[in-house]
Amino acid sequence: MGEVFLKQIPSYDVDTINDAILKGFSSLGIDIKNEVRGKRVLLKPNLLGAYPPEKAVTTHPSLVEAILKILKGRDCEIWMGDSPNGVQNSLEEIWEKTGMDDLARRYGVLRKFFEREGAEWVGELLISKPVLEADYIINLPKLKTHSLMTMTSAVKNMFGIVPGLKKASYHKISKTPKDFATWLVKIAESRRPDLNIVDGITAMAGNGPSAGYPVNLGLLAIGRDMYDIDYLLASILNIKPEETETLKAAKLLGFTDLKPPVVKGDDASLFDTSTFKLPVTYSLKVSHTRFFNYLVNAFIGRLSISPKVNKRRCKRCGACIKICPASAIKKTKDGYPEIARKMCIQCYCCHEACPHRAIDLRESLILRLNKWISSKLRAK
Repeated sequence: MGEVFLKQIPSYDVDTINDAILKGFSSLGIDIKNEVRGKRVLLKPNLLGAYPPEKAVTTHPSLVEAILKILKGRDCEIWMGDSPNGVQNSLEEIWEKTGMDDLARRYGVLRKFFEREGAEWVGELLISKPVLEADYIINLPKLKTHSLMTMTSAVKNMFGIVPGLKKASYHKISKTPKDFATWLVKIAESRRPDLNIVDGITAMAGNGPSAGYPVNLGLLAIGRDMYDIDYLLASILNIKPEETETLKAAKLLGFTDLKPPVVKGDDASLFDTSTFKLPVTYSLKVSHTRFFNYLVNAFIGRLSISPKVNKRRCKRCGACIKICPASAIKKTKDGYPEIARKMCIQCYCCHEACPHRAIDLRESLILRLNKWISSKLRAK
């Protein structure tokens, strides 16, 4: 049975985080000094785009700095890298705005731009070279909701080892969230991280992973195993682990037994998520009315929540057009993007990539009707 260390932390004070991480290492029996000695250590934060830390879209630099303080002077070569969503911002701008560029300069970290470093095939997967060349990988996810996967944490963060817009191709070939989750697990398993440290001090609720809102959760999680981490964090966010697509896929592929890990450090009950809002798409996964299930099976057979351009917020930057794996978004005469409903595969890449939050997720009439019926049934 796996182990996960939890710690309640009120703020992003670097020394406080540093102390918590060291306590976690001790509790889990992690001898970090000997584990990294003489090795090339890759830090893999979430650098989705050029967002400031307070937006809770990317891994907070204070967490990364706390880890750098531990690694510095440990006779190891420190690398840092990720592959953002591939649109709109330059890599340099992303590193600067997320605070990672400053850290790299101050701590002598070797920056690895995955898009520029090349990639190699690992079976059917194209993986960035620095990931394969690193001797030790520390996965540093940001705990967030995710409109397609419900939650993004340890497993989903490893999707960033696929370079650039190649990531979009996995959406295109995935007909269902289950298919996409299977690819996510295969990618994460192509080079399992040696350690996972999750930033949930300020998490993201709502329609993540970029258009949600920050929530002060005060959570730090450390563990060896991606699936143990995600199992525990899904439970804390009131998501049934057995209904989490990546965990289900990992079990089917034989990578996890889908059992709760042993919790060390603080008790999970300390983290109040009673008002933590999950993405609107989660309602599809928990629908229980026969009426809705009949209609889905008979007429839809896929998600009933579609992306829609909000012209009031849209800046006509074209990020959604560039990211769409199905080429379902075109620019109209007035410069605004238009989504072809019949071509849309409902992967929500446009929603994730839009830097202006101008892609809304709209519930279908059938889904709204099902919610109304469900509320009436609960009231009886």
